[in-house]
Amino acid sequence: MARVQTAAAEAIYLAAETFVDNALRRDDSLFTPGSAIWSLAGASDLDAGFVQSFTQRPDTTKRRFAEKFRDQIGDASPQTIQLAAEVLYVYFLIDIDVLGQTKRTLIDEVLSWSAEPVSMPAELAATLDGGIASTGTGFNTRRPNYVAYLIEFAKMWKGLAASELEAALADPWRFEGLVHSVEAPGGLGEREALLHLVFPDTFEPIVSIGMKQQIVAGFPQAPGGAEGLDRRLAEIRSYLTPEYGETFTFYQDDVAALWRTPRDPKTQPVTVWWVNQGQTYAEEHAGGYLWAPKANEKGQTMEAWTNMELVKVGDVIVHYAKGIRALSRISKEWETAERPSELAKHPWEREGYKVLTRYTELAEPIPLDALPPDVRRPSQGPFDTNGDVKQRYLLAVPKDMAGALEQFLGDSWPGRKSMERHPIYASIAEKGFRFPDWLVTDYLLSLATKPFVLLSGISGTGKTKDLSL
Repeated sequence: MARVQTAAAEAIYLAAETFVDNALRRDDSLFTPGSAIWSLAGASDLDAGFVQSFTQRPDTTKRRFAEKFRDQIGDASPQTIQLAAEVLYVYFLIDIDVLGQTKRTLIDEVLSWSAEPVSMPAELAATLDGGIASTGTGFNTRRPNYVAYLIEFAKMWKGLAASELEAALADPWRFEGLVHSVEAPGGLGEREALLHLVFPDTFEPIVSIGMKQQIVAGFPQAPGGAEGLDRRLAEIRSYLTPEYGETFTFYQDDVAALWRTPRDPKTQPVTVWWVNQGQTYAEEHAGGYLWAPKANEKGQTMEAWTNMELVKVGDVIVHYAKGIRALSRISKEWETAERPSELAKHPWEREGYKVLTRYTELAEPIPLDALPPDVRRPSQGPFDTNGDVKQRYLLAVPKDMAGALEQFLGDSWPGRKSMERHPIYASIAEKGFRFPDWLVTDYLLSLATKPFVLLSGISGTGKTKDLSL
């Protein structure tokens, strides 16, 4: 789910529920329940006093927002002024960057303009100390645009039939359609904030459309392909949930690394690593890490240890301990760390490399003899001349061997859980050809990007068959 899992966020979601019940479902109030504040008349007054003035006769002086705002609505009815203050409350609700006292000061100042001033309830005021999303500088510099959008939305919303309101509040995608139907020049961030506040389990806590676009672009492999940023983000969340859990966020380190710095397949391919954990598997699995010394007791180093410096976030690890026991994906790159206390019985130097990784244990260990010949290749990758496992800690798996291993392990492979495979992979296999998924995927993506692809390689490697398929 997209909902943020913090105590401060939970208080904000409760306030948002009050907003939905009192302001959207009824013509009621956040600050003084029982008063008709969120009404069509009030929204129309704010539209005429503020929005029309802001859009048609913008005040370009360098005065504070509050001073300009008062000139535009200061003579309005107490109900309209209170609505303006409550609109500001909704505007501030999601923001985590502005201090709570700054938010409260502006809202209280607006309330003070009324001939019948009211106070913000203490429990609602307290929620302003927290926030859900970082909103960026535009949140403050374009405050008039954000507030204008909320007012225009309220005016549109209050003009709908009761049955249509209830239908939209029961269906996030119907609600999204109405939210998008209101123009938001310079205030698109408030539109995105409103979606999350009303449907926090469906819409991401992200107010930047550019950021949403970047995330979507970072996961072209996610199944689905729905139109619309938010629908596509929902598909990507479903795709990632089996590996990262229901409450992951797109900004946590291991997930953000997948889309913030998308790998160029030519310069930063995902590497598959084979780790031999023999005596340390239980401890490292329990701790969610890999650890290797920087040197042995004689001060000597080994490539299988320094390989820890090459591991990148997103790389796949094959864990071997008397059989393939688990698969994992790296979530944090190496750092210097003392030997974990649970590994103290081993005769290594105290200083070493540590990486964090997300283990997924297989239902049953896969013995070495069960691996197919295109995986267990003598003298290649982690295997010695006899096809047995080399007695070294961390070794890179050659790309073609990694592709065969992924094919062999199927849905156990990280990132493939609950993923529907395109029928072309099965079609190729049914015709008697065996190409690793990564090769077919690269080929199709190349054709989709530019329908002119050069295939290189020695005779007999399948170039002609690639074309005929």
